[in-house]
Parts: sequence; C-alpha cells; structure tokens
Amino acid sequence: MITRAPYIGSSPWIIVGINIVGSFLLAYVGARIPESYDYSLVIKNFIGTGIIGGFTTFSTFILQINQLVSQSFLISLVYIMTSLILAYIAVLFGKKIGNRRGTN
Repeated sequence: MITRAPYIGSSPWIIVGINIVGSFLLAYVGARIPESYDYSLVIKNFIGTGIIGGFTTFSTFILQINQLVSQSFLISLVYIMTSLILAYIAVLFGKKIGNRRGTN
C-alpha cells in the first residue's frame, strides 16, 4: 500500500536540502541558547521539536527511500548516505556558528 502513495515533490533531493537546512538550524539553536537560562529546555524543545521538527521531513524521506529502492538499490543507497553525511556536516557547522560569541 505504501508503494502506491503519490510521489511527493519534484525530486528526492529537495527533501535532502530541507533536512540539511533543518539539521543546521537545530544544531545552531541548540548551541545558541545557553543551558543556564531558566527556560532553555522549554525553548529548545519548542523551537527544535516544534518549529524545526515541523520543517524537516523525515517521513517523506523514508517514503522516498522506499520509492527509490523499487527503482534502484544503488541510487537509494547513495541517497541515504548523501543525506546522512551532508546533514551531519550541517550539524557540525550549525554548532560551530552557534557557539561563536561576539568579540566586541
């Protein structure tokens, strides 16, 4: 039944891009909000799980993997690995930029 689901988006790579941006933003917000702030966990959960979680597209990512596997196992493997590697790099950049403090 899931294989009969409509194709979402014009390209699976759009989902990769959205998830990379979401990974960056999640890491940035996590690094930017200090732990010592009274409501830091509430704010991080609201922004991270609520807003950024709603922006990213994990379920669509999984659906597209299923669709790609039926076309080509190799292409689906490249799609999965590219997504994970680029999202991890985005997290590293997000944390690095989020941890920067003003020098003025």
